[in-house]
Amino acid sequence: MTEITILIENYAKEGFVHEHGLSFAIKQNDKKVLFDVGASDNFLINATKLNIDISEYKNVVLSHSHWDHTNGLKYLNNKNLIAHQDLFDPIYSKRTDEYIGVPLKIEEAKKKFSLELSKTPIEIFDDVIFLGEIPRTNNFESQEAYYYDENKNDDFVLNDTALAILKNNSIIIVTGCSHSGIVNIMNYAKEVCEIDRIKAVIGGFHLRKLDSLAIGTIKHLKNEEDCIFYPMHCTSNEVVDYMTSHIGSNRVSRKVTGDSISFK
Repeated sequence: MTEITILIENYAKEGFVHEHGLSFAIKQNDKKVLFDVGASDNFLINATKLNIDISEYKNVVLSHSHWDHTNGLKYLNNKNLIAHQDLFDPIYSKRTDEYIGVPLKIEEAKKKFSLELSKTPIEIFDDVIFLGEIPRTNNFESQEAYYYDENKNDDFVLNDTALAILKNNSIIIVTGCSHSGIVNIMNYAKEVCEIDRIKAVIGGFHLRKLDSLAIGTIKHLKNEEDCIFYPMHCTSNEVVDYMTSHIGSNRVSRKVTGDSISFK
């Protein structure tokens, strides 16, 4: 049994807190992984409501460096932290000039966690794989930089990554924001796992408005036969509605904080 519980997301079921952030508690049979940790300690508040014991989740995977996925690190200790090797590089918003990266410097993180930082894939378990740096192979995703680094150079969030869960000769992909492009992520997951079938994609698709990028991306997603999409967080409701109308309500499902998604 694979169960992915949404600990924090932009929206919530009644009785749960929500915020602009993302965090999942993932159970793959008897194995447990925490994927992203939201913008505050709200993911822990919701975990308590869901009777999820975070102390049992020894591995924490971070999708990328942005604050709404990493600020929760301040409330954790003694975990194995798995992320891209450039996770701790400073990053700033072009729109506001604010620092938007990890709340800890790498020296602080080394004191709190066991760090496993890599550009290349890591087999966390035999059926749970950290994908590492995602190759940007198509000509329509990740074409514009909304961020800059400490030298004022464009930052395309190369530390963006995702998780691949193997299930019955298919792949379940869990994403944070898909800054590298959701189609690029899906293609690379197939390459790394040597499996051509994707069962589901869960997380942020970074399609904030219904523009030519979103429409083109959805055309590609529609061709992924039998795959179920669970867009959330940085995917606008307008885009989700368009996805639903063009791919089908049987293959697009909007989930929120407090929901769980299960696969047998």
